[in-house]
Amino acid sequence: MKSRSKPFRLLSLKFVLFLLCFTSIASNIYFYFTLNSKGVGFGDGWSRMNISRRIVDSLTPGIAQIGGVWLPFPQILISPFSAIDALYFRGIAASFISSPAFIIGGYFLYRILRTISKSRGVATTGTILYATNINLLYLQTTAMSEPLFLCSLLGCVYYFFKYMKKEGNRLQTLILSGCWAFVASFTRYEGFLLVILLMILVFLASWAKTKKYRSAEGATLIVGTVAMLGIIIWNVYSWAIFGDPLNWAKIYSGQKAVVSTVTAVPTDFYGVAQDKGQILTVFKNLYLSIFQMSNFLLIPVTAFSLVGLSVFFILNKKRKKHLSVLAILALLFSPALFMILSGVEGGSLMRGPDINLGMLFNTSYHMLSEYNIRYGILTFPFLIVLCAFVFSRTNFLKGVFIGITFLISLSGFIPEPNLSYSFPRHYEDVARTNRTEFFTWFNQNYDGGLVLVSVIANDPLVYNLKIPYKNYIYEGTGLYWQKAIKEPSRLARWVLMKSGDKVAKVSGSSDLISYYLAGTEEITRYYDIAYQDKDVTLYKVKWDSLVENRK
Repeated sequence: MKSRSKPFRLLSLKFVLFLLCFTSIASNIYFYFTLNSKGVGFGDGWSRMNISRRIVDSLTPGIAQIGGVWLPFPQILISPFSAIDALYFRGIAASFISSPAFIIGGYFLYRILRTISKSRGVATTGTILYATNINLLYLQTTAMSEPLFLCSLLGCVYYFFKYMKKEGNRLQTLILSGCWAFVASFTRYEGFLLVILLMILVFLASWAKTKKYRSAEGATLIVGTVAMLGIIIWNVYSWAIFGDPLNWAKIYSGQKAVVSTVTAVPTDFYGVAQDKGQILTVFKNLYLSIFQMSNFLLIPVTAFSLVGLSVFFILNKKRKKHLSVLAILALLFSPALFMILSGVEGGSLMRGPDINLGMLFNTSYHMLSEYNIRYGILTFPFLIVLCAFVFSRTNFLKGVFIGITFLISLSGFIPEPNLSYSFPRHYEDVARTNRTEFFTWFNQNYDGGLVLVSVIANDPLVYNLKIPYKNYIYEGTGLYWQKAIKEPSRLARWVLMKSGDKVAKVSGSSDLISYYLAGTEEITRYYDIAYQDKDVTLYKVKWDSLVENRK
């Protein structure tokens, strides 16, 4: 019996790995050729790709180019690939990090499901649910941080679970869990809460097993030393570069502008504080984003699973044997808990179209505006593990779980009904709005020289101009920027800003070139309009010899 079981187990694992690799590669190829966004069509994906390039290609290259808002690990990992023009300008540099993270995360998920469900069928089915989520498949082709965070979250949970189950070398599994928590906390801010919860659970688990305070304290110190490293590095970096270890927190809370040269407090920064104190609104937005990113069919399945989990732990006399399941569910729920706490305090927000019957067959549903709706995907592993554990209790429930998973996986790839929000369909519309006319003109008329531009407002545009980043003067170039926004013609041959009225109030994505220079004598006296449309205005200096003509 054992000799037959092992080959079957290996076959199941090989199938899962094949599926993860196949869906990852297939989605990279498909989205590359169909969306025309070259792997970076997602709004923040352009910015993250550009940051990774600026680390190695800029007037002021170096680690300071990672900025002070987003945690830096994804951009740092992508930067060696972004340094290669063929990968960067084709938009595929990020796939060398995001796609392996998606695959490794799926592997960890399978191992977790296999342990808690005691069923290869349930574990495989749950991993199929992960591997066929249309939004996750799209995100893993971009420079977005979600795939790497999910990978590190699942890695942390997997090794913590092994520690709880006393599998393998306990010290080794504890350190590995801490290492993955470090990656998570250096990738997204949700990882900060993950680290705290991990340390608490390690202390409780060690105390429960040994009844010795020193043993529990030692285990907590070991995991905490490793896991806290990302948080410590980020605060030290913020202190060294920006003079304030909590610079990132003040930006997210709207107390400070992104750019140091803007002294005024932002008037509208990423919508911060709109939902502050509004608990019901925060819960509603989180609930909608979770199921819009996963699938509306998961709503009744999740509701049943929550009730089933409660009944199981109330009635089961051997519930103590399954406390480790509650522990890993708590860790997997940490991103949602972080979003709740952050939203109530006026931090990160989510916006998405409301769920109603009319949207099921509304062809414009996926082109409607959204704001941070992708945050819901961070709870997807929690939903899968929760449902897999409850539905693995009986053979009948296993069959139901397999059937529902099949429907959910299939529905994500059909046009109607709209059972989930689809980023690919959303960005099919975005891809059609590319300023191809301006890009063509620029490629034909650009004759060298520095371009002064606000990348905060123009990341996609800057990327698509396809010139080296060292040709740009932007917010992150230090003294170059500070001089150029006062006397641009001393440094910049070109000045690029958005068309329209002068920016009077700064916000999260304001065009700061318009804010500082639109309508000023520096522009009207020393520059001519070289190109203009409804979106952008490009100025070119009137003389080639910049310094001599300022005498």
